[in-house]
Amino acid sequence: MNINRYLLLLVILVVTSITSPFSYADGGLDVSISLNGVQGVELENVKAHLSYSTFNNSKQKEVSIRRWYKVSKSKIKKSLEALGYYSSQVKSDYQKDDGIVNISFDISLNERVVIAAVDAHVVGEGADDVDFIKAIKDFKSLVGNKLQHDKYESSKAGLVNVAIEKGYFDAKFLLKKIEVFPEQTKCKISIKFDSGPRYLFGEVIFDKSKLSEQFLRKFVSFNYGDFYDAKKIIDLRAKLLTSQYFDSVSVVRGKISSDSLKWPIIVSYQLKPKHKYDYGVGYGTDSGPRVSFGYENRLVNESGHRYKFYSEYSPKIQQANFEYSFPDKDPLHDIYKFTLVYDREDIDFAKSRTLSTGFERVYIKENDWTRTVYLKYIQENFFIADEEGDAALLLPGINWMQGKSNNHLYPTKGWKGNIDLFGGVESIGSDFSMLQARARFKFIRGVFPNSRLILRTELGGTHIDDSDFDNLPLSLRFFAGGDSSVRGYDYKNLSPEVDGNKVGARYLVVGSAEMDYKFAEKWAGAVFIDSGNAINNIKDDLVNGIGFGVRWYSPVGPLKFDLAWPQDGESKDFRIHISIGPDL
Repeated sequence: MNINRYLLLLVILVVTSITSPFSYADGGLDVSISLNGVQGVELENVKAHLSYSTFNNSKQKEVSIRRWYKVSKSKIKKSLEALGYYSSQVKSDYQKDDGIVNISFDISLNERVVIAAVDAHVVGEGADDVDFIKAIKDFKSLVGNKLQHDKYESSKAGLVNVAIEKGYFDAKFLLKKIEVFPEQTKCKISIKFDSGPRYLFGEVIFDKSKLSEQFLRKFVSFNYGDFYDAKKIIDLRAKLLTSQYFDSVSVVRGKISSDSLKWPIIVSYQLKPKHKYDYGVGYGTDSGPRVSFGYENRLVNESGHRYKFYSEYSPKIQQANFEYSFPDKDPLHDIYKFTLVYDREDIDFAKSRTLSTGFERVYIKENDWTRTVYLKYIQENFFIADEEGDAALLLPGINWMQGKSNNHLYPTKGWKGNIDLFGGVESIGSDFSMLQARARFKFIRGVFPNSRLILRTELGGTHIDDSDFDNLPLSLRFFAGGDSSVRGYDYKNLSPEVDGNKVGARYLVVGSAEMDYKFAEKWAGAVFIDSGNAINNIKDDLVNGIGFGVRWYSPVGPLKFDLAWPQDGESKDFRIHISIGPDL
């Protein structure tokens, strides 16, 4: 008898489930939701709270729809309260017809609540901290604004962020409350924040490595017992990475004893490989085909000394360069360098062999000009205008360099500048007295979509007695013409002449204006005009070169192919200029 009763109940349940109005052969009901009376931010917030995108225009089981519909009004009101609407009203309607459920909500926002008062203050050791005072001031600036919970939360987060950044690790809210008076459409915010004690920097502990601890501590800008500051932790990591000694760096707080306020800092890292090799091949119309080789020893000793060697060979220019560098008290911004350079240049009308050695001190300033003070000695043998010369000069000098850009491969905003001033005195290590100044500037600005204006100038001047000019080394005379000078003219082909021989000049003036247009992801076309000359008198004429070209933006920089015509030249007199390298 009991078994038959259970079987009967089972049959009833199966039949009920099959014929239930909540179940359809297609697996659910179509849902259409309309929201009336709100728009903009209010509408988006309502949709987010309702999971509107999930339910609207979808199939759902009716039991799920009704469950969703049951809580929808309260969710709408909650979403609007977050934006300060505490007196909103919501009317809803649910209609089901032939497998479709139409749900509508008519929303009346009414007035938003205004923040009438903010009672906020910090107690504890941080009560007089300027950053907490600023955060409280920002909190109180909410008075008179419409209540928005996200801004309220953001203001609370401002206090928490100050605590984390400045080492108030025990900070907590003693009171955080919003009192809303819907009838008056006003509210009051009450905040009481206990900063607790401020922690201090403890010992900085470095991983053991080939670099000495004494050298590594040069990167640390704080001392044992200083107040904790997260910005100094971030700065320490950035300095270590920028130094080029490290592949990766981690700077974290270590473990602290319960009775101490001094927090140890743990620095762990992975050094870059000690040896670095570079090989290259290239081509430029100024130099012809060229090959290059470079080697760098990044870790000569535990004090961070390093050296590098670079050489380049082309039919016209050969160079070998050795540089040994070591840091002073600041490894990033104060560096000494010893250099030894051999240069050889063979062009159609002149030859030179130069050996130079120098000592430099480099002062690197972030977002400012890098200054290099140097003393260089050059010994040069040269042949020009059927005359052979030999000169030795001891040249103290100073160089300023700076550059900024918004992109390395294709900058649309940026500039680069280099100014060099040096000279020698006949009675102090030089064959004769002279003074020379050189300056190069390049500016890039985007002007239209996919187009840029590129301006370039190079200026130079030499003060020297007329009787000593013939002894001036070829490397210190000015010439114009070539890929990076006045296009349309051969490399160093613009120069004053004596008896038909080019002899170089005292002054250099070069300017260029170029407009390029990027017509594909890695391709651009360009038109340009260059103007300039190497001259002995500022009243001497300048010459022009005009042309157009194509650029291909390779991973190592743009490859530039230009056709340029010299001033007053015929159509057949064009020159091809090919070069590769970054725009800045």
